[in-house]
Amino acid sequence: ISDKKTFMTNMFLMSGTMLIIRIMTMGFNIYFTSVIGAASSGIFHLIFSVYGFAVTFSVSGTGLAVTRLVSEYNDIRARNTIVKKSLFLCLATGCTASVLLTVFSSFLSRSVLGESYASKAFSLLAVSLPAVSVSAILRGYFIASKKIIPLTFSQLSEEILTIVITLMILSKTKNNDLTNRFIEDNKKGSAVFVVVTSDKGLCGGYNSAVVKLAVERLS
Repeated sequence: ISDKKTFMTNMFLMSGTMLIIRIMTMGFNIYFTSVIGAASSGIFHLIFSVYGFAVTFSVSGTGLAVTRLVSEYNDIRARNTIVKKSLFLCLATGCTASVLLTVFSSFLSRSVLGESYASKAFSLLAVSLPAVSVSAILRGYFIASKKIIPLTFSQLSEEILTIVITLMILSKTKNNDLTNRFIEDNKKGSAVFVVVTSDKGLCGGYNSAVVKLAVERLS
């Protein structure tokens, strides 16, 4: 009965925490996109897709392995040995991934994303990879030890800290590099319309719709 009660408590804690994190993330992403614009938001998600691959390399499934191994041993010394060896392995993979992401930041930004200024973002994100790999080990250990409260607290704190830091950065740069002059509200009364159509085949219907919409907006 005790194990069943512990399981149900941990399940509700994990489910509630993940629900809160999802709601916070959804609301923040909506606000974030409205501030930086759809184009910048697209670049942001492209950068983080590459960063996610680097995170996968740095973690290398060690968090799940730690959960499996630690749960099989009740001896404290054996658990400590597993965690220490896993931390060493993850630090090695995290540092390797960090160096690789930094070295190839220019190549990834120009050849993969087509945005040269993304290299600075890759260089900044690369610094976090060793810490991310270590956190995966600790998360796996907490799950195996059935210490859900520290795990849920760390996940919730991480999400809140990410949102707060991002909002602080946005407040400093909102009026500088993140706004696009071509999509800002025009308060002077005059406007310039740039109509772009396609020169590819089978695009006659698309071109007609674009021209029709432009005529309707101009009339």
